[in-house]
Amino acid sequence: MSNRPAMAVRTSNLSAIIQFCVEKLGFTMVDHLPYVDIAHVLDADKDLLLFAGPEAKDISQYLDPPRFVFKPGDTIKFREDDLEARRVALAAKGLADAHIEEGFLGDQTLSVSGPDGYTFAFLKSAPHTPEDILAQYKEAPHKLEVVLEGLSEGALDLATAPGQWSIRKIVHHLAESETLFVMQIKIALAEPGVAYIHNSYNQETWPETLGYAGRAIEPSIALIKAVHAHIMQLVQHIPDYRERYVMARPIGATDEGRKNAVGDWLEAMSSHIWEHCAEIQEIRRIHGV
Repeated sequence: MSNRPAMAVRTSNLSAIIQFCVEKLGFTMVDHLPYVDIAHVLDADKDLLLFAGPEAKDISQYLDPPRFVFKPGDTIKFREDDLEARRVALAAKGLADAHIEEGFLGDQTLSVSGPDGYTFAFLKSAPHTPEDILAQYKEAPHKLEVVLEGLSEGALDLATAPGQWSIRKIVHHLAESETLFVMQIKIALAEPGVAYIHNSYNQETWPETLGYAGRAIEPSIALIKAVHAHIMQLVQHIPDYRERYVMARPIGATDEGRKNAVGDWLEAMSSHIWEHCAEIQEIRRIHGV
């Protein structure tokens, strides 16, 4: 194939998840390579995805950076303009559990369960003002602290289901995300338009290598708070902060990169914390803590 995907979906049954995605979700089959237990599919956004079955070993060779790999139980997200039409279409195909929920700053999400515990989520964004986003960015660390209030050390190791990230791992993941992207924001503010070359972030290996499961969460919370306070101070001195950007690309990529604007990053990081706070609330509900 001339273009390789950057994202892969791990599955215990390749045929079952392909059938679900093509017949139920309307994805488009591109090819199936049974001898290596992989397939390529165009998703709802017309992006190329790699599906990898249990016999597929080192799938990094089939992916371009940043090589993001979804695991059973994860949520996979897509953009959608008409959620109600999508819900009706899914219901007509027997997916009666599809439901629409309100999310970050009025965004809506239509979620449906799939094979291997995957959730396929279709997102429709509401209009967000710059003031709304900045307020959410400022408030995000406090929101995290609130959902963690009263949890014992043992409760931090609870998860929605076996194999999913615990509350402790979620907190460390949030701190990781903040520090990985803060330099893009700062360089965009200081030198708008420059190229930003970065290493890939491997969510499969970093949690184990950096000991997410055994570390106290307090330093990570402090880091998240410090990053947000620092960026809030910077943008207050730069009137056009939202439009400033870098052209970001992974090491080894030959294209000009992706335009990452500060306004988009502040929205993405705020939404990221919001979503994981909702996940922590769900873990607390499930376990009654």
